[in-house]
Amino acid sequence: MIHRTLLASLLCASFLFAQNAGHSQAQPGKFTQAHAVAISATPAGVTFRLSFEGEHRTFHRGEPIPVTFSFTSDKPNAFQLIHFDLPFSESVEIDPEAGTTAPDADILKGNGFSGNAYMPEPDILSKAPVHSITLLNTYFRFDTPGHYRIFAVTQNVLSTAPLTTPPVKATETASDIIDFDIVPDDPAWERSQLNIIKKNLKSNDATIAANAERDLEFLGTNDAVTEILQRLKGSPQYPWPLIKSLFAARDRRFVVDSLTNTISSPDFAVSEDLLTALARLDVTMRHPLKERTTVGILGITQEEMDREKVIANEQPVILAGYYRMLQNGLDAKRGRARAVSLVTLLNNAAKNPHAIGMDIEQSRRVAATLRTSLPLLSEVEQAQLLSGPAWPALKQLDIVPYLDWASRLHGTINGDTDNYDLREAAIKRLMEVNPTDARSIILKDIRSGEPEMGFDTLEMLPDAEIPSLDPVFKKNLVSGNGSALVYCLLISRYATRALLPLTRSVYPIEGDPIANNYLLTYFLRVDEKFAEKLIDQELRQQIRDKQYMGLLSSMVDARPTPALERIVRAHLHDRDKTIANDAKNALARIADNKKVK
Repeated sequence: MIHRTLLASLLCASFLFAQNAGHSQAQPGKFTQAHAVAISATPAGVTFRLSFEGEHRTFHRGEPIPVTFSFTSDKPNAFQLIHFDLPFSESVEIDPEAGTTAPDADILKGNGFSGNAYMPEPDILSKAPVHSITLLNTYFRFDTPGHYRIFAVTQNVLSTAPLTTPPVKATETASDIIDFDIVPDDPAWERSQLNIIKKNLKSNDATIAANAERDLEFLGTNDAVTEILQRLKGSPQYPWPLIKSLFAARDRRFVVDSLTNTISSPDFAVSEDLLTALARLDVTMRHPLKERTTVGILGITQEEMDREKVIANEQPVILAGYYRMLQNGLDAKRGRARAVSLVTLLNNAAKNPHAIGMDIEQSRRVAATLRTSLPLLSEVEQAQLLSGPAWPALKQLDIVPYLDWASRLHGTINGDTDNYDLREAAIKRLMEVNPTDARSIILKDIRSGEPEMGFDTLEMLPDAEIPSLDPVFKKNLVSGNGSALVYCLLISRYATRALLPLTRSVYPIEGDPIANNYLLTYFLRVDEKFAEKLIDQELRQQIRDKQYMGLLSSMVDARPTPALERIVRAHLHDRDKTIANDAKNALARIADNKKVK
């Protein structure tokens, strides 16, 4: 049976993949027997039921199939339902398995995983039902019309009693069995559904548009694939949901052929993500999933693991062939499609210089062509290009005028100053090729009173101290203009000892522990004995006030320095165990920082 659990999805992300696409017909009674076993393990007093909205039990292939999960208990306050903001927190069993496919079966786990760790408050179960809705399409694609049965098993129902010892095995709660029918293909319905989806994709309501994108994946027809490719044509900023949809399509050969045609299409922007997906779609099609026989670790069969090894060996060769195809068809590309495709080639040549036979001179020519096409890329794409593997090739060009222009932009992109701000990326590269201009731009931002740059850019100047900035720090530290945190960071990095009287008078800044951590690191730099005494006082006061904040660990996060490491080591065997544990955590973070460097 198909058994999908969150644990398997997360732990196998680096190597293993999802469920089997081709299963044999279940033996008579196997499904019923499995359900009986699951029910026998369900905690007494809990009832888990499945239902379809309005008792609707007939569906088209590709139609969204919402299933309501309902939980009740006749033991008040004895059980709770834990909610995870993650996919596949339940496993769903189906009969017959023949005729169904896991829609993401060939996606290597870990690619584009978008779950997060948010966990709402649990619901305490009672006689009043607690409902949640799951789309059956996330578990199964129905390739054959017919009559099907399902039941679900969840590990999310837990006792409310506190655990005294770790459980040997997680509690599993099984649902009842419900049945439904998948009707034969109906081209008229499919066309109508696609028209509705295309209309909703244009909606200004983000939820409606997102649901339409999901429904496009569920539909899975060749026309749906064509629409997906149309939406990928311009290389959108967040392509993964659309690329993922291609793995769920009914006709894999049509998907591969259509994607291959986009490589030479003049108006199609071919991204790295798209070519990588094409190679995986191609190689998994050459090695289709077979029936599960020998069960391996975490329910993954040895056959599946062996298959993945074969795929891992073949995929680079297939991918290199598609890159060569793109290289050969580059002259036909135009506009933005050409610019994006040039980036794809240049990045690949930098990461895999021998894979497609692009020598240094060819890479330079590609970079020179790309240099004139940079305005056709979005600011995010330009920032990623400057921060990526293609930079050495671009660096050989007359790139300074472009960097100088980009370094004088204002604002940030999506509020992410470290990764996607074109200005940030350009200044960091300008520091390599024209450090005088880069220094001038950074100092101007610091003196502005409201710096726009990210912390790592502001503090990248090589100076141990910059005395000329002391008046700027003094003015902005006492002005209360809302930039106290930034200027405390800059004080810890550049201020001289002359600013010590002022910083001592304002410390601590109420309600801003991070700013205070930066001031402490400044004290460490200019007056280590005073700082050591003050840090010890702060540690004792936090313990007395029972407001322990992990001061040493927080200071390491703010700015790890040799002086701070000495203080951390001095507290490793502190008489207070809480402080000693903080020192141990801080030392571990220092070690991690050294590894990264």
